[in-house]
Amino acid sequence: MIKLWASQCRLVNQSSEKYFILLLILLSVLVRLINLDSPLFTGNSFRQTMTAITVWTLVNEGISVFGYQTPVFGPPWTIPLEFPIYQLTVAFIVKLGIGNIDVAGRVAAIAYFYVSAIFLFLVCQNHINKIAATCVLLFYVWSPFMIVWSRNFMIDYASVAFSLGYFYFFSRWLDDSRKVGLLVLAIVLGILGFLIKVTTLPTVLVPMAYLVLRKMLASLQAEKYQLRRYIKANIGFLASLAAVFVLPVIPFFIWLQYSDAVKAASEFSSVLTSSSLSEWNYGTWLQKTTIGNWATILQRIISYVVTLPGLMFLIFGPWLYFRSSRNGGEFVVMFALAAFLTIFTFFNLYWVHDYYLMAVSPAVSIAVGFCCYLLLVKVFDGNFSLKLWFYVPVLIISIVLYSTRSYLKWSLELSYDDRIPTLSLAKTIRDNTTESDYVIIADVFNWDPQYLYYAKRKGFMLWHFEGDRSNQFFKKHNFTTIVHIEPHEKLFSNWKYRKLLAVNDKFKVMRVSDTPLN
Repeated sequence: MIKLWASQCRLVNQSSEKYFILLLILLSVLVRLINLDSPLFTGNSFRQTMTAITVWTLVNEGISVFGYQTPVFGPPWTIPLEFPIYQLTVAFIVKLGIGNIDVAGRVAAIAYFYVSAIFLFLVCQNHINKIAATCVLLFYVWSPFMIVWSRNFMIDYASVAFSLGYFYFFSRWLDDSRKVGLLVLAIVLGILGFLIKVTTLPTVLVPMAYLVLRKMLASLQAEKYQLRRYIKANIGFLASLAAVFVLPVIPFFIWLQYSDAVKAASEFSSVLTSSSLSEWNYGTWLQKTTIGNWATILQRIISYVVTLPGLMFLIFGPWLYFRSSRNGGEFVVMFALAAFLTIFTFFNLYWVHDYYLMAVSPAVSIAVGFCCYLLLVKVFDGNFSLKLWFYVPVLIISIVLYSTRSYLKWSLELSYDDRIPTLSLAKTIRDNTTESDYVIIADVFNWDPQYLYYAKRKGFMLWHFEGDRSNQFFKKHNFTTIVHIEPHEKLFSNWKYRKLLAVNDKFKVMRVSDTPLN
């Protein structure tokens, strides 16, 4: 009777712990919903509005997977970069009734983030244990970096979700290669992962390769290293293995060839082909061997992803691991190595952009969460009670949020304020043009689409394309409006007449035409 009562008490306690963990996860969702209706200036507005303006065209002009538009370099408006899985998701959410595209994009990003969180938990549960997986999950959903970037209008956590799903079903299949359904799911998610953002895939391909190598070496050892006999006995398995690694790459290369051909067809977008962006993507050896550059990336990881409590876990974690007999160390090391190799491969992207850390955030979470698990095991000797699960996570989360409050504040307080220069100028453009007007934006850095997106106009970001050929292009396609600061006499000489429509700060909105303007 006493044993039965004790058993029931343990079950009740375990259920309470599960409910408390679910409560913490639910609270992490609610935090992300704060100020969801805010403009896309909460980190890399360039990348957010470039994605959003594509969704705007999908919503207004209909779905076109292969001819989707990013209308910033004039007709035919197409600059295909990633396969538009995320953009189509957002457009679908808009069609469901969320009229504000900014909100719909944030909802989609958050949804994909939590799909990635589920796969991350399942992966860690399979390769370490449930308690360690819970530590990883709680860190993943409560890290300040992930809170900020998981609610931004970006494709990255969709890419992470597909990549982790690819790894999860592959590792499950590797454990039981008779289950064809797992293999099919791995291939499908691998295809989606490669298509949406190939730069994320090394974070899982390295651990996948390690699992394969470990399994094959064990089998070869059993076959006394007779390679021919091993191949003959495992030909079906090896063919399936080739399929899971090769098949996802084929659609990616087809899409790459197609998108490069489309971009190369216009002199204004040819600078965005994969060959033209090679150095931008990969960086140089000088960059990769400069300690200061690595310090910049490491500082971002420690300050906003790991945070102070996480750093303490990382410091004590290796020492605790070598003093214990816990499993999971090689799994953590493989993901950490994969994160390092991913950063090394696409070094310039990580050095220039902080948001690329989204791709390696699961690996960082695995390392920090595993070290946290080791510390809990050491301090509490494996006695994980509801009391522990209440005080420890709440204390750590409170410290993390308080120490990064200034980092979170700007993301959770930003609003649609006409005093924001971009929104103010966009409103001026919108008020003085019609939907059929094509707008040239001059004198802004790079080809940032935020002005056209919030003006809800198609146009041309002049960037460094000013010259005879662009003048011919503008005349051919009947551009009607120029937004500028500098005189641009060569540009204006393209038309006989001009008329000042409005002034916004330093910017002038000018109507141009070959016929007299009223």
